[in-house]
This record gives sequence, structure tokens and C-alpha cells, in this order.
Amino acid sequence: MTDTVLEEVWTEVQQRKADATGEGDGNSDSESPPLMNHLKNGYTTDEASQVRESVHEDCFNVVPPPVDCPAWLCIVLPCINHLKSMKAHKNCIPEDAEVLRNGRWIRYDAASLVLGDVIRLEEGDVVPADCVIAADEGELLVDLRVVTGQSRPKQVSGINAKRRDQRTLLFGGTVVQGHATALVTAIGTETTLGQLIKNGRFPVPEKESDDMEETIMLTEDSTMRTMEMGTMS
Repeated sequence: MTDTVLEEVWTEVQQRKADATGEGDGNSDSESPPLMNHLKNGYTTDEASQVRESVHEDCFNVVPPPVDCPAWLCIVLPCINHLKSMKAHKNCIPEDAEVLRNGRWIRYDAASLVLGDVIRLEEGDVVPADCVIAADEGELLVDLRVVTGQSRPKQVSGINAKRRDQRTLLFGGTVVQGHATALVTAIGTETTLGQLIKNGRFPVPEKESDDMEETIMLTEDSTMRTMEMGTMS
């Protein structure tokens, strides 16, 4: 069965890659590797390096802290590290991620992830990038309060989920239960977390209502389309 949601995401990924290399012609599907092949093999090391160079302009999957100061200043003024925003940031930054490279699953530095990487998530993992889970995966329970403010964990499932936001995970969330394979849609400062910090909206106030979560999920859903049009600030 065709995964229409992930196919759409994959098409957007390919279009952005083509635009970054100057090869965009409005038909990104013509030379794109099939999604199913990519989900089985992932990028090669060279392909991932090319994506980092062309799409991310050699930037890594790093979200700067709310108070981005030199290390020496943090030593002189250690109170900076005890700010609420700095503590929240430290708790939602992953050290590594399980990524499919060269047809093999490996534990890799999370900072090395790129757009379109295939990653695997399991209980206890910090979500290392904005991503969309594949169809036919089991249910995930994910704590997204650091990004959405929602105090209750979100239930995410690729089964019978027809909307992209129902299958979207955000950088900094924590997998409480379950496991899944996902496709990376944004890294570093382009993630929802990165944009929240950039715009001075982090940490997000904790709320019981789902309103904030729905708003942020819809924002993430439109982020890639915005980047494709070159309007992202």
C-alpha cells in the first residue's frame, strides 16, 4: 500500500535538494530514488555529505541555546547555565541518533543528521530532528511538552493516520513508549524548536489544552513548504 503522506514528504525533500543544487525544474520526481528503496537503504555517506553541503550550506543539526554565549563567559558567569531556558534546552538536545546509512543502521552523532535521513526511534530516545513517521508503524507515545507546552504525551501512529500532523514528531521530544521509523523533514535552526528559540518563544509555557500543540504542529507542517518558496527568515 502506498504511503501517500510520506510520499508527499519525500517529494518535498527531493524538490528542496534539486533547488539547492540548481537542478529544480518543477518535476522533482523524474530522477528521484523511490521512497521504498530509500527507506530500506537510506543515504550513502557521500549522499549525506552532499545534502549537508548543498541544502544546509555545511551547517550541522545543532540548535543553539537561548543564551548563546562563549564558553568562557559561562565559566565566569555560571548562573547563565541555571536559567530556566538554558536548563530546558539542555534537557532536549540529543547526543546521538540511530540512522540508516549505506544500508545499515548505526548509532551516529545526532548533529550529523540531514534532510531526508531515515531514522529509527525507540523508548527513551530524544527526537533528534523534526520528522514524519512511516505508515504501518506501531503507536508511539511522545512527550512534546518542551516544544508544544502540552503536559500530556502525544499519541502518534502511522496506521490509518491520513494527516501529516498526526504523524509528525518534533526535535526535542522524548519517546515514552513504542518505536518507529521516520523521515527527517528539518534539522537544526530550521526545526520548530530552533524557530521557537530564534523568535524568543522558548521555553514554551506548559498547558493542559491541545490548542498550542495543534498550532505548532500545523506550523511545522507548513515549514518545509515555506522553505521551498525561499521565504523562511
